[in-house]
Amino acid sequence: MDATISVICYKSKILANGEHPLMLRIAQNGKSTYKSLKISVAAKHWDFERNVPKPNNPNKGLIQKIILKTKLDYQQKILEKKANSEEFTASSLINEQKEEIKAKTVEEFYLSLIENLKQKGRIGNSYAYLNSYNTLRNFNHGKKLNYTFSHIDVTFCRKFEDWMRNKGNKDTTLSYQFRTLRATYNKAIEAKIVAREKNPFIEYKLSHFNTKTIKRALSKNDILKIINADCTNQNKLRQLTHNSCSFSYLCGRISLVDIANLTRQNIVGMPMIELINASQLTILRL
Repeated sequence: MDATISVICYKSKILANGEHPLMLRIAQNGKSTYKSLKISVAAKHWDFERNVPKPNNPNKGLIQKIILKTKLDYQQKILEKKANSEEFTASSLINEQKEEIKAKTVEEFYLSLIENLKQKGRIGNSYAYLNSYNTLRNFNHGKKLNYTFSHIDVTFCRKFEDWMRNKGNKDTTLSYQFRTLRATYNKAIEAKIVAREKNPFIEYKLSHFNTKTIKRALSKNDILKIINADCTNQNKLRQLTHNSCSFSYLCGRISLVDIANLTRQNIVGMPMIELINASQLTILRL
């Protein structure tokens, strides 16, 4: 029942990006079973004789961590099977239904998340995660986020906080950024990208941010002054600004991003929208 575990670069298969997939190989009784690690490398960055990434591989550290963790996980499975005197094959080990962590970088997960939100029409939410992604890229000196979520620990969070404070950001901005990062981390946990026990927000609490601000809401009379303002003699940009703000308020404070993405198909059962102000009746035909 002895089985050998290794990770190889599947040179015979070329992916759309021109790279080759890394595969887990479990050999037993002269038969081998393979499983993709969901990562790939260029041939020039892989040592095919030693089955390890070359020193010039830009993601060498990340790949080595993934390979080591994968091997340890399956070696642990084999030890548990032997300790319990359970029969197993290379195929049964690969296909065993057990929660496992998928290999995916923070960069890949963020971009995938943003694209999925856009495809679902959740444009406003996609911009929130895009803002979080861009902020992390700036924190990473403009480099891609080619590290796993386990890299985002309490120490990382404290350094990220210090960096933002040094940039002049206040607690409200810090709270917003960390709430988005925490939401992303939770989504990664749900997607089995990172283990739940790795979550740094169990210890790093967002409650230490002082988010209390002076209320700056406009009164009802101020809102009516804006809506009833006569902008007919103003330039097109001023008219657009006035109409957009009025429309946003009258629609329950719909975001300007969502207004910009409205189409005819979004208006159901209404041939026209009527905006009534004190001076005139304006009908915007759709």
